[in-house]
Order: sequence, then structure tokens, then C-alpha cells
Amino acid sequence: MEKRIFILALIVIFCMITNQHILGQISEGGTPLSFTLDIDAKKETIPVSVMPAVDVKALIAEEERSRIKNTPLGVGSLPTTN
Repeated sequence: MEKRIFILALIVIFCMITNQHILGQISEGGTPLSFTLDIDAKKETIPVSVMPAVDVKALIAEEERSRIKNTPLGVGSLPTTN
């Protein structure tokens, strides 16, 4: 019994020691581009698209028709983009 506790303690200690060296992502070194570029000055050149408003009443009516016809509910829609 004492041998099992000793082995378990060694495993726990090993995991605690090796856990300090595990990283969440691979480091490639260097500085990220967002740190070196002047991004605030370029915000004006980034195009902005406004999506059309969602017609909630139409979606609820469509879901009700799907429920009555026993068909699967819709997951999403494809808006027209360029």
C-alpha cells in the first residue's frame, strides 16, 4: 500500500514539475506585425460593410411553418456580398 502511495506521489510531483514547461502555442520568435505597424492610421482605409437588419417576425413565421410541416429548422441564410 505504501508503495502505491509513493508511486502516486512521484507521478503527481513529476506532473507538477513538467507542467511548468508546457506552453499553449508554438513560439516562432520575433515581434508581431500589429506591434510594429501603425494600425490606427490605417483604420480609415479599411472598408466597412453593414449587414441588413434581421427580420425577426419573418424568421418566427418561417419557423412556425417548418414546425407545422414537420421539416427541419433553418440554420442560417446567405446574404448577398461582393
